[in-house]
Amino acid sequence: GESTALTLSISSPRTPLGRPQLPVVPNIRFDPLQSGAQHIRSGGKREVVHFFRYRVRSFREGTHAIPPIEISAGGVTLRTPELSLEVRPLDSLTWQEATIAGTKLRYGSAVFHPDRQPFVGETFPAEVKVYVPVESVLSEKGYAELEHDGLTAWRFEPTGAIGNAALPLGTYSVVTFRSAASPLRAGEVTLGPGTARMAFQTRPRSGIGFSFRHVSGSFPVPEVKLTARALPTGAPPGFNGAVGQFQLAASAETDDLEEGDPIAVRLRVKGTGNLDTLKVPDLASKQDQWKAYEASRLERQGERRSVSGEVSFSQIIRPLTPQTEIPPFRLVSFN
Repeated sequence: GESTALTLSISSPRTPLGRPQLPVVPNIRFDPLQSGAQHIRSGGKREVVHFFRYRVRSFREGTHAIPPIEISAGGVTLRTPELSLEVRPLDSLTWQEATIAGTKLRYGSAVFHPDRQPFVGETFPAEVKVYVPVESVLSEKGYAELEHDGLTAWRFEPTGAIGNAALPLGTYSVVTFRSAASPLRAGEVTLGPGTARMAFQTRPRSGIGFSFRHVSGSFPVPEVKLTARALPTGAPPGFNGAVGQFQLAASAETDDLEEGDPIAVRLRVKGTGNLDTLKVPDLASKQDQWKAYEASRLERQGERRSVSGEVSFSQIIRPLTPQTEIPPFRLVSFN
């Protein structure tokens, strides 16, 4: 009974040929919301991004596959990747009572993570969800902080708009807090317990007219236990703990050189995985041909609480013998 949002976007100077045709998915309902275009700046250039938003709802628990969706613009047809929507059973929520401005309310909460055993060093998404009766007017989504043992985790920040869930117990407003976590050891690790903090709009008991005040509330959330797996033995040479799917690109930042001058190389790693703990890619050349100096890590692009994004390194290298091209770099990862 909970709804979520699906956004389809395409970067094109041409307007797409109408709304995309959505597939028929058993037990999934799509309701069209707004559509439009946004002008954004990317890499120093202005782009036009057209978007289509939908409300997605299901009343059947389980994992539902949403087939690729086609979007056409400027004579080009693009297809989205297949998506999966996981609908959890109602008993996955923990129900408790909280008191806000002297009024008791019954709320549900849960900590969600992928239903599998992560590897040590693997970064995985995690969510804290809090369900409060829709009659309680939320004015600020706040944040959530969880204890953690045997793993690292960023503070959980709110994401998107306040959701809605028509549950058998009633209608609830849903606040989602997201972060990323990574096991530090093999075996049992825990995420939580913790507290979600939000603010509500209330009317003073003695107030008249349209007088309101904002009251903060703390909502305990439960802990979850996970079992982390050790990485397999026999890692290839050059493996430095990179876990995920990555793409590596290199470009020279120096274009006017004299013989023997050092060269500044920008290394960009893009993908999904433990971007925050990646080591600089190795210089894949003979030691008597190039000298590599200590690399510096640049500010990460994208939300640090996301498992996907981009990280860059600035690497200075100097040729020891006459060279005609930049040597290759190598990133060994486990996926």
